[in-house]
Amino acid sequence: MRIKTSTPKILWKLKSKLGEGTLWVKDHNTIYFVDIKKKTINCLNIKKNKKKIYRINKEIGFLAHIKNNIFILGLQGEIRIQNLKTKKNFCINSYRIQN
Repeated sequence: MRIKTSTPKILWKLKSKLGEGTLWVKDHNTIYFVDIKKKTINCLNIKKNKKKIYRINKEIGFLAHIKNNIFILGLQGEIRIQNLKTKKNFCINSYRIQN
């Protein structure tokens, strides 16, 4: 059996500081990923080649899609449900780490 390979192609020269957490949302035809240090959510619609960056006020550890434009975000010190389009959010769990 032969394995078919291809040459990687750069789709977006973003210059991330710490890119993590890739997420494919089929309904959006979009790849989402975070830059923890820049505090951004980066979106690339592969069908339209449309790029969008959402800025968040805290470092982002992860994101997961709920429905439509609503995502759950694991942020520094909180878990937040946020509509990326309207920017409405709801903090569901704030915590503090104590020594």
